[in-house]
Amino acid sequence: MPQTKSYARLLRRIELLGIFVAMLLLSGAVFPLLLSQADGSLTEAARAKLRMIAAPSYVIGLGLVALRPAAVLRGVQHNVLLMTLILLPLASILWSIGPSITLRRAVALTLSMAVAFVFATRFTPRQQLVVLAWVLGGATFLSLVAMAVLPGRALMPEDGALRGVFLHKNVLGWVACLTVVLGIAARLDVSARMRRTGLLLLVAGLAALLLSTSVTSLFAAFAAVVVSRVVLLVARLQGRTRLAVVLGLILLIPLLALLLAVGFGPLLEALGKDPTLTGRVPLWSMIDAEISRHPLLGHGYGVFWTEGNPAVWSIWESQGWQAPNAHNGYRETMLGLGSVGLLLLIALTFRAVAQGVTLCSMAPGEGWILPVLIVCISLILNLSESIFLKQNDLLWLLYSASVISISCRHAALRHPVPEPACIVATAI
Repeated sequence: MPQTKSYARLLRRIELLGIFVAMLLLSGAVFPLLLSQADGSLTEAARAKLRMIAAPSYVIGLGLVALRPAAVLRGVQHNVLLMTLILLPLASILWSIGPSITLRRAVALTLSMAVAFVFATRFTPRQQLVVLAWVLGGATFLSLVAMAVLPGRALMPEDGALRGVFLHKNVLGWVACLTVVLGIAARLDVSARMRRTGLLLLVAGLAALLLSTSVTSLFAAFAAVVVSRVVLLVARLQGRTRLAVVLGLILLIPLLALLLAVGFGPLLEALGKDPTLTGRVPLWSMIDAEISRHPLLGHGYGVFWTEGNPAVWSIWESQGWQAPNAHNGYRETMLGLGSVGLLLLIALTFRAVAQGVTLCSMAPGEGWILPVLIVCISLILNLSESIFLKQNDLLWLLYSASVISISCRHAALRHPVPEPACIVATAI
């Protein structure tokens, strides 16, 4: 028996170390900045090295899956929608305008998902919070330190905004926003120690967020505060009252989306920002025309923004800059996978939020507010950046892990006897 416990502790340490290293490699911290040129750009040689840096995360993810295959298999069984969405890029090879590129990037996406499944099925939300506090909170603190120690590297060359240990200020903005989300979740935890940690995360996250001047990330952080209060309010309600509030929110969300679409430009002007979102609005008008050419299944996963595509050269020449992506996750999904991919993503998100709110009510001490917030702020961050279904990207993996965690625990609560929980409660 002592040997069995020692072996279990060893496996747990391996899981912790593996997940920490894999997430650090996929976070975009330090390595891209070290490989960048003085103006922040990356050469093709540097990009090739960054792709090699992602490779160890595949090995780690697959190795951890091999350690606990049963838990990961249950995660797959409870996430048919997500698996369909992940396999769709591979299927898009059949209609892709660049099959070899689609194959390479779809395989990278599939391999990187191993980390998300392990993180979701082997760590509870409270354990996930601790791991992410070290990875994302640590990167946020390090970025603030870098501003004082290495300002030449830590500040953007053009406008002096803080990018910290990341290649661009927007990447720091995303990480800082997630650090704020971690702080919110920690402040709502049952542990006094976790609540104190949450205060530190909130302060560091807000400071880095303001210094990065990332408007979308700042808006997402504000939305996270509002959503956390609304979710907790709905979770406390019962019966017809809860149903009425949920229906009201369903009607309110499209109205808020419309107000945001109409009023975002004037709001940016009032804040002294470019109402075209640094050229994104003219770019989107041309992208919409390309989406209409292949509305159902798209052009193929990850292949539109390549030099071999004549359509992208027309966009680049018209806009006067070489956009690397659509700078909008919804349009990027439509470009690659069409309306089929977008509808799968919408269905997956609505199910995750609905089940997550239920878990906040049924298991209030387990920290389910964290995955719910991650899913919700992903919707906002994708308004001006392309994060959905992005290979080798930590933000997409966190969205996926949140969806997997929620679906597994929801299924376990609905079928407690025949269906064992796929999330373990082993202490970190």
